[in-house]
Amino acid sequence: MLLNARQAACELGFLTTPEFAALTSRSLATIARLEKYRGHLYNWYDTQTLQPLNAEPFVSSVDSGNLVASLYTLHAGAQELTRNPLFSPQLFHGLAAHWRLLRLQTEFTASLTPISLPGPSAPTEAWIEWMPLAEIALKAAADSVVPQPDSAWWIDETRRRMTAILDLLCEYLPWMLPAYRPLCEFIQLGPEERNGPRSIEDAILFAEILDVRLVHAWDSLAPNPELLASGEKLRGSLPAAIHNLRNLVTDLRQIAKDAERLAEDTEFAFLIDPRRQILSIGYDMGKHQLHEACYDMIASEARIATFLAITRGDLPQHSWAKLARDHTYAYGHFLLSSWTGTMFEYLMPSIWMRSYHGTLIARTEASSVCVQRALRAPSTFPGAFRNRPPHAKTMPATITTRLLACLASRSRLTLRPVRSFRPIPHF
Repeated sequence: MLLNARQAACELGFLTTPEFAALTSRSLATIARLEKYRGHLYNWYDTQTLQPLNAEPFVSSVDSGNLVASLYTLHAGAQELTRNPLFSPQLFHGLAAHWRLLRLQTEFTASLTPISLPGPSAPTEAWIEWMPLAEIALKAAADSVVPQPDSAWWIDETRRRMTAILDLLCEYLPWMLPAYRPLCEFIQLGPEERNGPRSIEDAILFAEILDVRLVHAWDSLAPNPELLASGEKLRGSLPAAIHNLRNLVTDLRQIAKDAERLAEDTEFAFLIDPRRQILSIGYDMGKHQLHEACYDMIASEARIATFLAITRGDLPQHSWAKLARDHTYAYGHFLLSSWTGTMFEYLMPSIWMRSYHGTLIARTEASSVCVQRALRAPSTFPGAFRNRPPHAKTMPATITTRLLACLASRSRLTLRPVRSFRPIPHF
């Protein structure tokens, strides 16, 4: 989830591409160091030593399916970032979101209210000119009171956002800085040409062409000491910018390559129950055998791992039809049953798999949201419920029934008889 969350943060303007590349490269390097079994990570590791926490670790097929799906998504996303504009106005939308949330902290209202955000269509230069004023206001806000931990975090994070945006411009796209506007106008470099969206590779080419244009204009700059000094400074920054841009392309391509390798190295064939032709819940390293229970419901995370195993040829296509499609009815909606009825189970697969309007799965996803909204009470069920079929299978039926009856009574639902080894759906 972290790997794809960073991709989303880039799209929403909460991370710059260099930040994404640096953080993701470190994460993948750490994953590469972890002990694995046939490409699978274990469930738990010591974050200091990176050793498995359990002497007899467990390979979870459903968790591995989620990880592999996220790795394939990362592979595609990292490649796309090399083609997308390196600098996007979305970065300022992300900064504006931080600023608005910070202003909700009541202790900072007086200090921050006088500083108005630039408008939605404000140019890059307006935002760059706004940031020093915002920094002064943030310092005054921090000095005026002893902020609560949450408020202090918002101040620090908002500052980091501004620093990251300025670093992106200074270290990768220096010609976009307002200080170089007079110089760019002199060499007839218009605002659209100077600030237009460019992929990383296009930015490299533009920087090289810009250097040539500055050389050709050098004699014309000589009579104006101010423009000449600006030209010298910009020319001096271009080699470093080109170097940084090339390294960024290399880093993103390496991320894509590493993500694909980790995904391809993760085997699923050994996790298949040969009798049922669906995935076991996992592999017990202590006993060196498959767990006897299987994830067999389509309205669960099992959908991801099963889909991947089928696309790789490890499972036949008819295994998809073996995933249970039992229905239930709640709050005026028919929907597929899941293990515990949580939004997590119903909606997790849709992070990576497209749902098609009008299909069984799409209708179930929409209905699950409606049912959860109908419940309203946030404490109806324990928030940590997750798929745990082995527990449902091994717990005595009376205990399972009492637990589910208690939960159902709190949510005003009626229990219906189902197979003893499958938890009764509740919402």
